[in-house]
Amino acid sequence: MLAAQPDVAGRTLFGCPAWFADGRMFACAYGDGLALKLPAHVAQERLDSHRAQPFQPYGRAAMNGWIVFGVTSASDPDDAARELLAVALDFARTQQPPSKKRGRPR
Repeated sequence: MLAAQPDVAGRTLFGCPAWFADGRMFACAYGDGLALKLPAHVAQERLDSHRAQPFQPYGRAAMNGWIVFGVTSASDPDDAARELLAVALDFARTQQPPSKKRGRPR
């Protein structure tokens, strides 16, 4: 699914496979799950229905708009995971491009 998208690139981030749309990360494999950046209402619905947990990588604070849920295989997700992955990709495409980090003035 993702390989067929010309604006999607995969790379490793903090030792985990991650996927980016035009530089905006929208998904990553984490432990036995798949973490996705979703519109707030979609993420909240998944959390409220106990079908996902807040994404808290390495025990840090929950990342806003991110959820994580168990999948059988990140490389071959089931239909529900595929649907959410498509939502995450579409959402990433609507977001502002990441800002260029500026170094400290000298």
